[in-house]
Amino acid sequence: MTVEYKLYQEVTGELKARSRQQRLAAAALGLERLWPMFEEWTTTEGHMLLYRRPAEFQTPVRRMLDACWQQIDSETAIEPLQEQYSSLLRFISASFDEDDGPNVDFAAGKPLIDELFCGARCFFAEDSQACYAGACVTAYSGYLFEKLYDECCDNESSWQPPLSQTIEETIAAHPSWQQELAEIRCNLAVVNQFSGDVAPLYRRREEIWRMEDR
Repeated sequence: MTVEYKLYQEVTGELKARSRQQRLAAAALGLERLWPMFEEWTTTEGHMLLYRRPAEFQTPVRRMLDACWQQIDSETAIEPLQEQYSSLLRFISASFDEDDGPNVDFAAGKPLIDELFCGARCFFAEDSQACYAGACVTAYSGYLFEKLYDECCDNESSWQPPLSQTIEETIAAHPSWQQELAEIRCNLAVVNQFSGDVAPLYRRREEIWRMEDR
């Protein structure tokens, strides 16, 4: 079991004990962690197999994230937003030929796009399953784990780990991984205090937007 999956299990377990609104708040903060690099991706030329330019993705995706926050802010019913969500997924799916799908490089936009198809489902289920919310909360850590793993394999000399350490142990001790764990803990602490006042959640969202990729 990887440290990445252990983290997901731990977070999901915690979210099961939270209210629906708290789970959604945690998921929304997790999705926002992916937004800055997604937004940066929309300024690129994009992959040759994409029918649409990345810039065309920015508005519909941002609108969807704002709709998720709307559910938290006003406890909006699921149904009015379901078609908006389905429409966004159709938009993304129609952006490339199905046969070419595995070959399309979404680069830094991929983590958020993946979660829109997976974890974001928690916003459109009555019980807002903790497993989907947990996927949103830990999505960036999954991206970071893969990044650090590749760096470790490609350039072991820069890591200089003790011979007794496995790659995963080295990643678990890496400052970037430890910092991300701290950020997730901070998100969950804010969410655990949430009981209707969204102001602290929005302040935390602004802090997340100012974070740098590690």
